[in-house]
Amino acid sequence: PQTALQSYNQLAWWKGFQETADEYVTIVGNSTTYTADSVSFWFITSSSEEQVLLGGFMNITSYGSIVIGGDSDAGKISCAHNTGATNKCETDTTWHDGEWHHCTVIKLASDASPWFDIYVDGEKQAVTAGSGAHRVSDKTLVGARDSSGYEFQLDGTITEISAWNVVLTQAEVNELYNDGKALNALEHSSYISSAGNLEGYWRNNGLATWTNLKD
Repeated sequence: PQTALQSYNQLAWWKGFQETADEYVTIVGNSTTYTADSVSFWFITSSSEEQVLLGGFMNITSYGSIVIGGDSDAGKISCAHNTGATNKCETDTTWHDGEWHHCTVIKLASDASPWFDIYVDGEKQAVTAGSGAHRVSDKTLVGARDSSGYEFQLDGTITEISAWNVVLTQAEVNELYNDGKALNALEHSSYISSAGNLEGYWRNNGLATWTNLKD
């Protein structure tokens, strides 16, 4: 997509790109402050290694890390619920193509399989629900997870992260995608309708500390 994201030299990049960032960004040192039902973000990676894009944002205690897979799951986006033995939801399509993509992960209100809806570039993805490795995080992090140590760091970059305590509709996801031109979450209709719908909004500022732009 043709994105309106800030220029590359303003972004913090992880690992294999420009190595201008720490291995992760800490939003808060626990996984309970943010209890989002929907999380939206833009990301880019070309790595086939397993990477945690976001950890600790969703309303699933330490579960709910949003991961882009490695090995046989390389490039597939997944999230896991803390209920049930087959609680992992993963896209059938891969997204580690070195291009910008917009992703929204939504926890289903039913708390039943397939547990989540996953949208990429405004389109609801076909997903497979099943068992498999998932990555808990004891802290709310960007670009890694923490579970007795920091692991599965992002190889790429991520920005325009918004955490919502409502289940976004297809139309609201499309509004955030905005035809490939990253929308300021503070201009989204759900926020305008009720500021309380938005728990937090973070933009990659090229630094090790990111400010919640909602505050």
